[in-house]
This record gives sequence, structure tokens and C-alpha cells, in this order.
Amino acid sequence: MLRRYARTGYRWERFTAPATRREEAIAWAAARLEKGLPLIGWDMRLHDFAVVYGIDRGGRAFLVDDRVSGQTGDVAPWDSWPSEAVGRIDLFAPVEPVEDDPAGAIVDSLA
Repeated sequence: MLRRYARTGYRWERFTAPATRREEAIAWAAARLEKGLPLIGWDMRLHDFAVVYGIDRGGRAFLVDDRVSGQTGDVAPWDSWPSEAVGRIDLFAPVEPVEDDPAGAIVDSLA
């Protein structure tokens, strides 16, 4: 997945773990969000990806942009993340710009 994300022009890092490591994941995410870096998160409110753009420590929630943000707002409470059905945390953060080899990208996309 990280190799595919690198095609966006950035190197990415990933935090993936079982739901039991939620507090560690929140700290990992907060360190990046407080530097102004957005994240991509799985299962924030839906079984889908969302852009995580902020943190509300007092409200114990992330601020996200996903398919339901327009109808329900941007708050994704920590106590319901990840869902019991998924039970896994998956977060991605951009690290630094990278230059992708166009020929390599074509070969990788065929794999």
C-alpha cells in the first residue's frame, strides 16, 4: 500500500494495529496532526477511508472528511473507533516528497 501511495508524490508512513492499541494510535496521529499533516484513516466512522484533518482532545475525537461529513458533521469520536466489526486501526501519514520513476510506476501498476 505504501508503494502505491508514493505515486501521489509523497513517501508515506503507516500505523496499523489491533483496536487494543487505540491510545497509542491516537498519540501517533496527534503528533502528525499537530504538525499540520493530514492523515488517511480507515473505518473512522464508515468502513471506508477518510481524510483526518484535525484533533479535538477535549471532545476525544478526530475531525474527518468522509462521505457522511456533509450530513453528520466532521466529528469522529475515539470511543467508537475502530468499529467492532473491523477491529483494526489503519492510519497513513505523508512524510516527504518523492520523485517517482515513471517507468517503474507503470511496471508496478501491472503487478
